[in-house]
Amino acid sequence: MGSLSFVVEANSSTRYMLINIPSTFHTVSPFLVQKLLTSCIVELQNVKKLRSGDLLVQVDSKQASVICKLTNLGTFPVEMSFHKTLNVSRGVLSNPDFIHVTEAEFLEELRDQNVCAARCIKI
Repeated sequence: MGSLSFVVEANSSTRYMLINIPSTFHTVSPFLVQKLLTSCIVELQNVKKLRSGDLLVQVDSKQASVICKLTNLGTFPVEMSFHKTLNVSRGVLSNPDFIHVTEAEFLEELRDQNVCAARCIKI
């Protein structure tokens, strides 16, 4: 049976970003973090402190462009990055009709659905 594994980019209006400081946010007051973030991003959707000490911030696309440019959060040097798995969705399509469909054709036909990668798998 022909099967394709695919990766779909998340909704372009919502992004998950990680904010990392060389030390961790464990020693920083959560109230200070909130004040610093709201000074950069007017309306916060969701912020969580991870076990690693990083902050996971849910932002819209406009906020993501602003937050990507940040190098300091108050007096703290920070590194910004997109979360590697929360911004994509993975799936498998299995159908006998896919046996003769190439990965390139699959990508081209599903590009309007934000499919950004595809590969054939054997089941």
